[in-house]
This record gives sequence, C-alpha cells and structure tokens, in this order.
Amino acid sequence: MEDAIRRHFNAIIEDARAVLEDVEIELDYSVKRALLKINGNFKNFKVRITEVVDENKRKYAYYLIKNDLILIGFDNAPDIKALKIKYGENHVQHHDERIPHFHGRGKKSIELTKEISIKEFLEKVKSF
Repeated sequence: MEDAIRRHFNAIIEDARAVLEDVEIELDYSVKRALLKINGNFKNFKVRITEVVDENKRKYAYYLIKNDLILIGFDNAPDIKALKIKYGENHVQHHDERIPHFHGRGKKSIELTKEISIKEFLEKVKSF
C-alpha cells in the first residue's frame, strides 16, 4: 500500500509543479496515515493542497485563496453543513462521514459535489 500512496503523492506533486510557482511540499508518513501538503502560487493567488490517506481512504482539501479569502474550495471532510444538505435531520448519524463538497467565496456557500482529483481542481484554478 505504501508504494501506491507514494506514487499517488508523486503524481499530485508533478501536477502541482506543472501549474504552480513557488511550490513548497510537506510529506509525512506514519503507520496510520500518509500526509501531503502543498503550498504554491498561481498568478496572484495562493493555492493550498492537502491529501491524507488513512485506512485506505483518501481525504483532500484544495483551496484557491486571494488576500486570505478563500475563493473556491473543494474537500471531502465531514462538514456539518454538507451533511445537513445530504441527510437532513439524520445528519447526526453520519457525523464522521467524509462528504465531497464545494465552498464558494469566503466559505459562505456550500454545495455537494462528486469527489474531484487534483487535475480537476488545477483546471478550475487555471480557468478562474
């Protein structure tokens, strides 16, 4: 499994370096999880990429930021607002569920999405 995660992270790093400037990478591997953080710039925007793999599950957070304001964000964290949209009053029973969703400007809006890849996110960054 570790080789597959390393290949996955290497592909993300390669994709990020192809689009972003001033790329900073943090990698951390432990017995229970693998973590990749990438900070970079695209034009006058900051880009923050995080991928975590644990128990064979993938967790991600991709953000495009300008002047400390999130312009677009995609993640699959167990977000209470996203869980309420999907499950309504039964959201409490799913409080740990990773749910793919999109955050709009300033994280003031949220909508459910399919899981996205780093390539899809970087295409959105390039077209922003």
